[in-house]
Amino acid sequence: MDTGLTLHFLCRTLGLREPASIAAVTLLDRPYRRLVDELPLRFVGFTVPDELFAGYGLGLDERWRALPDLHVVSSVALSRAATEAA
Repeated sequence: MDTGLTLHFLCRTLGLREPASIAAVTLLDRPYRRLVDELPLRFVGFTVPDELFAGYGLGLDERWRALPDLHVVSSVALSRAATEAA
């Protein structure tokens, strides 16, 4: 969970169908980046710093997504990826 804009949009859209309840779960949360209040976060795994996480489906430009666990991507790896992309 980052800015909360996507979840806010989904909650508004699903709310039009008048569900009995709406709740969300996030593994990684960055509450200090939130642009939207009142999100239905029921469970939060970890509050994390403002760094790029990769693995377990997360990545940058389709890189590192297939890693079986989570990693913080170093600035060296980011610079190398930017150089390779150029």
